[in-house]
Formats: sequence, C-alpha cells, structure tokens
Amino acid sequence: MQNGESDMMMTMTMVAPTTTTTTTIATNPTAASSMANRQPPPPPPPSTHTPSILFPPSSPVKRDVQAAPSPQSPLSLSTPLSSLSPSPSSSSSTLRMQPTEIPLLQEASAWVLNWPEAIGCTYALAAFLLAGQHWGADCWYLLSDGLAHDPGQVLQLLHRRRRNNLPLPAIHCVGLHALGAWPDDRGERFLRSVAEITNGSYQRYDPSICRTWDPHKRDFVPYDIGKESAEVRTERLWAEAQLRAERSKNRRLGIQEPIDVTLDRVRQLHQDLRVDAKQQEHENQVRMMRLAYDREVARIQDSNRRRMAAAVAAHGAMAAAVAERNRRQLETAGSRFEKDHLRWERDYKRRLGEWEAMKQLLERQREEAVALEITRMQG
Repeated sequence: MQNGESDMMMTMTMVAPTTTTTTTIATNPTAASSMANRQPPPPPPPSTHTPSILFPPSSPVKRDVQAAPSPQSPLSLSTPLSSLSPSPSSSSSTLRMQPTEIPLLQEASAWVLNWPEAIGCTYALAAFLLAGQHWGADCWYLLSDGLAHDPGQVLQLLHRRRRNNLPLPAIHCVGLHALGAWPDDRGERFLRSVAEITNGSYQRYDPSICRTWDPHKRDFVPYDIGKESAEVRTERLWAEAQLRAERSKNRRLGIQEPIDVTLDRVRQLHQDLRVDAKQQEHENQVRMMRLAYDREVARIQDSNRRRMAAAVAAHGAMAAAVAERNRRQLETAGSRFEKDHLRWERDYKRRLGEWEAMKQLLERQREEAVALEITRMQG
C-alpha cells in the first residue's frame, strides 16, 4: 500500500478452523469515487422478536463454525458502513491483521468519514496476497465495491489455486455499492465471480433489509424492521447484547461451537431471564388485579345489599302511605255515594208517586169518557 493513497477499504474476514480472526486490509482505492461519497446512509434501528437477532442479507454466516465476531455488532452488518471500516493503524508501513475491537472500529469509522476524496487506485491482488497467510481458513468475508484495477489477476490467482488443489477458503462477498448504482456493474460481476470460484456467496449490502434467526427453520429469514414496536426493539437489542457477551466468552475460553448453538443458548437465556421474569411479573399483576377485583366486587355487592334493603324499606313505607290514602279516598267516595244514592232514591220515589197519581187520574177520565159515549149512543 502506498502511503497517503488509500481512501477505500477492502475488508476481509477470515474464519479459521481453530480461531476466528477478522482482517481489515487497506488497499489503494478506486479513482472513480471516494468511500465517503459512496457510503450508504446508516440503516434504520433494528427490531425484536422474543428475541430477534438481526443479520442483514449482506452478512452471510457460516453456521458450522463460529462466525467472525465484531464487538460493535457481532450479529449484524446492519450497522452503518463506517463500522465495517478498517483501523488507520493498518495503513502503517507494516501491514498486519487488526482485531475487530470497538476502539479500532471507531477509529476506522472516523478515518473513513473524514477522508477527503478519492486518490490512487485499488489493487485487489495485493490484498489477496497479504491475506494469503490465511488460505487455510474455513472462509473469508470480502466487503468491497469490487471496482478493482486488477480483477483479472485476482480471478487468475483463484482459478490457479483451485486447479492445483491448493487450500482455497469459501469467500463470501458483500457488495458495498453506491446508492443508485446500476445492478450487475463491473464491480458486482467481479465479486460474483470470486464467490462462484470459491463456492462462496454474494450479497449486495442494503441497509434497509435485515434478517433474523428463525429457531424453527434453523435459518435466517427476512425481517421488516419498519414494523417493529418499541417493546420488540428493546427485547431484540437485549438479545443482541447477550449474543455479543456469549461470543466474547467463547473467544476468551477458546470455545468453538456452531453459531446456531450460540443463538439457541441466547434464546434460552432470554426465555429464562426476560420472558419467564415478565411472565411471573404478569402473573403477579394478574393475581393482584384479581384480588383487587374481588375486593371491589365484594364492596359493590355489600353496597347493593344495603341499597336494596333501604329501597325495600322505602318502598314499604311509600306503599303503606299510598294504601292509607286510597282507603281514606274510598271511604270518602263511599260516604258520598251513600248520600247521593239516598237523595236519588227519595227523588225517585217522589216522581214514582206522582206518576202513579197521574196514571189513576187518566184511567178515571177515560172511564168517564167511555160511559158518556155509551149513554149518548143509547139515547
């Protein structure tokens, strides 16, 4: 690497059979544009199932060997591109592997963000030859835009090692392309060829897409962080932090285990420390709410009994008062009826007597008239 001529990082991660090492190699950059100009924006904040651990599609994970760790985000490449950048110390006169430690990642991120403009060019072959001390690794991770000045030499190197049955790790390529770049451009075709020759994989980095581990499918599935609630996000962040802690412990103790075993252990820890605790808290809350509910029901029932007794007493008093008032009204009406009936009876008898007298008078007059008419006819 020429001093002062690098503004783009070709980042390689080698996963060895016995140890896991992340290697960051500084190379001469592409003259087309600077990393600062092409850097994608930081991704949206990741999200949670119970728990969800996110891997964007740009981070192929080898599940039979512990994947290369990154203390800032060992689970995911959904962090800003700057977190994947190398340490400035790698640009010293002696090139050497740099561990993925948080201070180095932060220093590398600042170095990339502050780089002024593109100068020089990218010679990928130099990076591959430098990483050649790790040909025996299980796999490499190559993060680049692929716009190298010597792609043919790199492909010839890989073809030659493959033909001669020399150690050749699977190289998983992640395309860090500029926003709006044409798909399947020269850089992307180069990265696809590298992955195809080495039986690796290629994925284009997209900060808006993540993947989460599905314990039932035993694989990573797409995950839409845009639909993530605040509560789910909190649980996912806890799970990711716990996974970082587990992997740091594995490195410290020299433990090698498949990544899915680690994820299952984190899932169980989440169940024991978070879900069960929340479940117990929820059950306690339900029990307290049930006690409060029972107390409130008893209070309302007692109040209803007292109100019912008072209502019954008030109803009895009102019914007695109404009955007394009705009795008095009936007595008054009966007395008035008797008086009116006597008065009517007296008037009836008087008129009946007058009618009888008039009837007798009319009968006498008729008899007299008949007798007079008979006498007149005889005479």
